[in-house]
Amino acid sequence: MMFQKHLIIKRVYLDYLNREDHIMDITLTPEQSFYAMQEFLEEYFKITSSDALGALLSCMQFLEDGQTADSALWEDWLIILHNKKHITPQQAFEAMRLFLNNYYKNTSSTNIKKLLKSLDDVINNGIEKSTTWSDWMQCVNHVYKLDHSG
Repeated sequence: MMFQKHLIIKRVYLDYLNREDHIMDITLTPEQSFYAMQEFLEEYFKITSSDALGALLSCMQFLEDGQTADSALWEDWLIILHNKKHITPQQAFEAMRLFLNNYYKNTSSTNIKKLLKSLDDVINNGIEKSTTWSDWMQCVNHVYKLDHSG
């Protein structure tokens, strides 16, 4: 009986996580926000096959020792977050924009530039009806649910 009650509570919680009006209430850890960014960039990579983005994604991979392949990227991420322990999806989105802008300065990739423009459009024009924002929130929701499903 206790097991069934646990499953019911878990199902109600997962249903709550799937609601669109809930998603703005969540906060993310630095790790969750990094994984959401990574997932978002992987989806963009599938569309563009950008060499610069592929190189970035390979450096963002976490290794067995808990460090990213390029440890400076993780340190940069924490600096951008000002070492906050929890951030909103919007703060993570804005942090991703800063992170990519720093990366763009070293690559001058046209695909990264296009992505930055898309991110800027969301920041400057709002999230309403933005497919970029919707794609971001799908990644956030996916990462958040993975961390809260067990």
